[in-house]
Amino acid sequence: MEAPEVVLLQLLKALNQQMVTRLRAVAFDHDLPGSGIGVLHQVRETPGATVSEISRQTHVAKSHVSTTVDELCRQGFLEKRPDAQDHRLVRLYQSEKAHQISEAVLSEVKRELRAVLDSVPSETLASLIAGLDALLVAFEQDTADRLGGSHAHVGNTGPESRQPRDCEGDHTVAEREGGSRRA
Repeated sequence: MEAPEVVLLQLLKALNQQMVTRLRAVAFDHDLPGSGIGVLHQVRETPGATVSEISRQTHVAKSHVSTTVDELCRQGFLEKRPDAQDHRLVRLYQSEKAHQISEAVLSEVKRELRAVLDSVPSETLASLIAGLDALLVAFEQDTADRLGGSHAHVGNTGPESRQPRDCEGDHTVAEREGGSRRA
């Protein structure tokens, strides 16, 4: 029998691949770029975020986020606005079109997930959720221990603890390269 950490890594990888495949299909159905759902969600959760902040929050390469943001802006889902205090920064906001489609996309994603979860016995599903929550708490505790307790929400696994953390001091490519403003 394989070690639990090996089995867990294999299962998480396979589940992630399945989820990404489903999310891309939903995105395609709504004429969104493949990672558009994730970017739209982050901008919805943190209006005014920059490309760099979205990249850090989603753990997706900044160049990929930037390409996705440009496509979402071209399609009218996102708006770029200069920062009120630092005009070198470009802030991202959902457009009215994005607000309208967000609910439809979220409903479809939930429907897709519910269809799969309905095939799992309720006792197994409850155990799975409890197990994943316990694993998250263990990871948060380990992270806090490693970082001296200053960077994790130990013991708080409610939705508020999973919100993206604010990032400060973000600047655009233009500021670093001295060129025209780009997010």
